[in-house]
Amino acid sequence: MTLSEAARALLIHLAHTGMPAEQRLRAQQVCVDLLTPASAPHFDVPIPRDPRLRMLVDKVLSDPADDRSLDQWAHVLNLSRRTVTRIFAAELALSFAQWRTLVRMSTALGMLGTGMSVNAVSRRVGYGTSSSFIAAFRKTVGYTPGNALAAVN
Repeated sequence: MTLSEAARALLIHLAHTGMPAEQRLRAQQVCVDLLTPASAPHFDVPIPRDPRLRMLVDKVLSDPADDRSLDQWAHVLNLSRRTVTRIFAAELALSFAQWRTLVRMSTALGMLGTGMSVNAVSRRVGYGTSSSFIAAFRKTVGYTPGNALAAVN
């Protein structure tokens, strides 16, 4: 739940003001009415700016299930593995694998927010099994995809 400024001010007022029980109860109900559901959690995924990685970035963002390895991407981009690794480290302080996981989890949060099942989301973002997706999701986001799905319903 998100606390609006009006609800915050009313709660402070209630904490410091004596009033009859019936009046306090009405004011407390107004506080409850002013609560709004928190928006679905999300996080920004940093994007490397080096133009040599443009194809890789565009492809992974458009298809997080693309499972090409760092070596495969380096070959496609006509770069060395070390160059790709250095670019990610210098620009994002992340490895390619860490960055791809962030892309996948950000995409997964959006899909779970629409009510899509955990199994369907895990396949769409490139995980072979739901259990591996759930473990990665929990490690990255801090709770299970089932918790995210329950928040939507």
